[in-house]
Amino acid sequence: MLHLRPRPAGAPAAAPPVIPVSALHEGDLVFRRGHGLWSELFAEASAHDHRFSHVGILLRTGNTWLVAHASANGFTGHGRTEAEPLEAFLQDASAVEIRRPRLAPAPLGLFIAAVRGAVLAHTPFDPAFSLATPDRIYCTELVWQAWVRATDTDPLPGKTLWRGRTIVSIEDVLSLGEVVSEQPWDRPPNRQKNVWFRRIVAAGLRPDPLEHDAAQDLNTDVRMNPSLASGLLCYCVVLAAAGAALFHWQRTTRHRRPPVEFKLLRGPGELSLRALRRIEATLPLLLLAAVLLPLFLGMVLFLYVPLMQGLPHVIVTTLGWAAELALLYFAGRHVYRRLVARRTLELRYLGERAVAEELAPLLPLGFRLFHDVAIHGVESDVDLDHVVVGPNGVTVIECEPRQRETAKTAQRDHEVTFDGKNIVWPWGPDRDTVANLEGEAASFTKWLMQTTGYRIQAYPLLTVPGWWVDITGRGLIEVVNHKQVLHAVNERTATPLEPEQVEKICRELELHCRDVEF
Repeated sequence: MLHLRPRPAGAPAAAPPVIPVSALHEGDLVFRRGHGLWSELFAEASAHDHRFSHVGILLRTGNTWLVAHASANGFTGHGRTEAEPLEAFLQDASAVEIRRPRLAPAPLGLFIAAVRGAVLAHTPFDPAFSLATPDRIYCTELVWQAWVRATDTDPLPGKTLWRGRTIVSIEDVLSLGEVVSEQPWDRPPNRQKNVWFRRIVAAGLRPDPLEHDAAQDLNTDVRMNPSLASGLLCYCVVLAAAGAALFHWQRTTRHRRPPVEFKLLRGPGELSLRALRRIEATLPLLLLAAVLLPLFLGMVLFLYVPLMQGLPHVIVTTLGWAAELALLYFAGRHVYRRLVARRTLELRYLGERAVAEELAPLLPLGFRLFHDVAIHGVESDVDLDHVVVGPNGVTVIECEPRQRETAKTAQRDHEVTFDGKNIVWPWGPDRDTVANLEGEAASFTKWLMQTTGYRIQAYPLLTVPGWWVDITGRGLIEVVNHKQVLHAVNERTATPLEPEQVEKICRELELHCRDVEF
């Protein structure tokens, strides 16, 4: 016996309608309401009756009831016409109704034969819902096409117009049959599996698929979980709101000022710290964009590509996933570069801080320290980490912090060699750093003469914090560890400077270094 309508929750305990299994006939139309992407589309296509979203045709093989239907994968849009056990067809349905087509025995036999032929041919699913392509069909088109072949007449001259195209809707097919059940079978979704089919007394007989492997009888209609879709939507909304809030906060705090404005001298590593802060300020937005943009593009592909077919489907799918991979690659590379730049600036900032701490004992001895001296003009191009002005002259110091890497030669990985012209790191020689410092020292010497009138030769000094320095030759500059920089500056003998000269040089340097706003 088959119960077509279980008692809903809260209703009186009346016995539900029961029909004998023998009342089921081959060719009966089985309507259901599913939860997949195509289910929602088909339910909306009907003008008035939105109870059902899918239809199949009952076939019998031995003692087994099968349902022939055309379905598609909810993610890819690919599918075909297949027959699966009635139990599997109805296991997740939230509404079911069985109708008997209004056909005489002879046309009914031809109708069933046409349906069996479509199953055996595995006619592909038609995601475009076009009646002009008989080699590709959807669920209601399968019923209509089999009916036309059986009777040589169109049973639905007035078809549904949906989204600018003529289709065979579920409501159209409902008009082709008489109700076997009194009303739709209605129950909450996700109920215990196989409850509907267990109402059939003949349950327990094994299915006998139509001349193809039983593994192919699995339902290809992959249903989209509404809670998953809602979760993805909420995730996107939350991320978008977080990005908007962060952007608004940055905009509103950008122009805030303290009650009293004055400027301080640059501290050690000030320019590196500013660049580091800029990266850290934009990095959250960059990471947010790197997460949201690929996710948004993937959701667009997931929702709209399955609606296409043929060559456009292949082209859009290929280009869409190529764009997705390209977006992931470039976003990842950009984020990686920003993280590397952040690490480099942080290392440089800490290195300059370490050198400044070693130079601090010079202050009681009459020396003046200036950090991040950047002078760019028509005849000057100076960007020095430290400038020391004292009784024994002017010393310009460049800091070159480097991370340790595995040595490629016999040289130890904590040791750097200076031969008078080149610095040799464990991974290879560096010919540019020494030459750049020599050029900046000459440019700074020229700037001193132009601004103060003093012919004072600036003494260049290169520091490599944290490295052991092996000197194998002498040159125009000296290379030392950050622990040796104090001795290198204090013990240097040069033309002494008068206090007036020191003061005048410091006034000129302050014009370029006092720019830190309070």
